[in-house]
Amino acid sequence: MENYVKFKLVGGKLKLKKGVLPHKFECQKPQKKKIDRPGFKKRQDIEYFERILSRNIGHEDLLLHSIEVVECENQDSNNIQNSDPLNIPEEIDVLSKNNVRSQKTQAVQVNMKPKMKTKSNNTPMKWKQPIVKKKVIPKNLDPNVSFTISNSNSSENIRSFGVNASDNESNDLEITKTMNKNFFNEHMQKGALMAISRDPKLLIGIPAHSYFCIKHLQNFTEISSIEILVTLRKIRWHDPNSMLAIHFGLSESSVTKYFNKTLPKIALCLNRLIIWPSADDVRENLPIAFRKRYSKAISIIDCFEIQIEKPSNASHQAATWSQYKSCNTIKYLISITPDGLINFISEGYGGRTPDSTIFEDSGFLDKLAQGSIVLADRGFKNISHLLEQRGCTLLRPPSVSSNSKLTAEEVLQTKRIAAIRVHVERSIGKLRDFKMIGPHACVDISYIHFLDNIVTIACGLVNLQNCLFSNQV
Repeated sequence: MENYVKFKLVGGKLKLKKGVLPHKFECQKPQKKKIDRPGFKKRQDIEYFERILSRNIGHEDLLLHSIEVVECENQDSNNIQNSDPLNIPEEIDVLSKNNVRSQKTQAVQVNMKPKMKTKSNNTPMKWKQPIVKKKVIPKNLDPNVSFTISNSNSSENIRSFGVNASDNESNDLEITKTMNKNFFNEHMQKGALMAISRDPKLLIGIPAHSYFCIKHLQNFTEISSIEILVTLRKIRWHDPNSMLAIHFGLSESSVTKYFNKTLPKIALCLNRLIIWPSADDVRENLPIAFRKRYSKAISIIDCFEIQIEKPSNASHQAATWSQYKSCNTIKYLISITPDGLINFISEGYGGRTPDSTIFEDSGFLDKLAQGSIVLADRGFKNISHLLEQRGCTLLRPPSVSSNSKLTAEEVLQTKRIAAIRVHVERSIGKLRDFKMIGPHACVDISYIHFLDNIVTIACGLVNLQNCLFSNQV
């Protein structure tokens, strides 16, 4: 067509190109082609009878109807009029469940006439139900002797003297179950030990070069290595006891027992790794960032909090409520040396306790030598007089008030202190790698009395890891 676009937009008459003839006209009626499909009638009848059969099948005693498939091409008209595809007898045979599928397909595919008994007057008779034989139990038996009668003819199914055949079978099943369980537990335990020895830092928090400490813990605490590894794995990943029982091939009660028994002993052993070095040792390992202005710095302190479940006691709720975290917490005071070694960890206090109170009550002041410098955050207020009594100096960023602004020197001093005080946050971050005291962990109320030991173990394992600074030159 020459003006197809114009015809669509404006309208008018269509103009054909030269040498083009139309192949459809409006006066032409569509022709319907008749397609002869042989066997369609027969196939349709078979599908119809299959749907009828599917409605009556599905109960415990499956019913199967013998239906004659009507073939229009092979049967006479008289047979077609007399036959009714829905004329199904009221009572039918009960077939066994094992032969249902094969007989169902045979009834649909093969032409079969209903098996009915007829009288002389050509009236159909009702089918009789099959007779079910009952079990015959002999009389006048000795009451002390019991028999088990079954359908099979073998003599092994009859047991006397009060012993049934199921007893031996149940014993065999129990033996096989215990054997399979023991086999599974042994292989799971071997797999867990191999995985820990391959990457101990990932699974229990101990670096590979310090993995020999497991043997020292075993000798010091006199407990097995499995119990130690279960406890360290629990602290590192905070796995449920049921999962630990599967990994180590133990029962859930055994995991709970091992954890409660070994935790205080391991904490007592690893507490020796939290040492307070002398001033000379600190200066020898002093990082470059401290040497120019803070060469006398001996400690960097900070507090961190661990969330716990809400206690049921109202006084405990008030004591552990943290305004900073907006939840119930346990607070700890931590101190590190300038090179990142944890040299002090306090006991747990309620989240409502101020930092200055923990600093004064924890016993940290007894560790300080005269002339030492302690770096702290702005939260440690009103502790400078406590350090001055010991002959020490507190170094913290200047306080900020809403009425006055910081001078240029105070801003510069704040940046310098924050740049070197950030290392204590890095040490706390290493502690948070232990999921039981992680940033998003919520310690169960039953583990609160173990929390001091858990924090002590985590601090000891952090000291076994690599230093915060790559080069100490």
